[in-house]
Amino acid sequence: MIFSIENDTRFNNRVKAVLLIRASRAIGAIAEEGTSIESVFANKALQLDDSKAVVENSYQAYLRAGDLNKLAQLKEKHPEILS
Repeated sequence: MIFSIENDTRFNNRVKAVLLIRASRAIGAIAEEGTSIESVFANKALQLDDSKAVVENSYQAYLRAGDLNKLAQLKEKHPEILS
């Protein structure tokens, strides 16, 4: 799914990032181990776009996933957004 979204030429990177965040929520809600899946999708979304909305949604995904390392990295990289 990540590969399909990332390589879809119909969308710009911001739209792809939003799609990845939405997909991570859906998968997280239904997957038994969905928290780690959410973190993977959030990582890819941030690689595509680091707008305020994507950073904030990725932060929430990392919180749900309990990914403390990614939370710390994100806070360090975007202190102005996550203050």
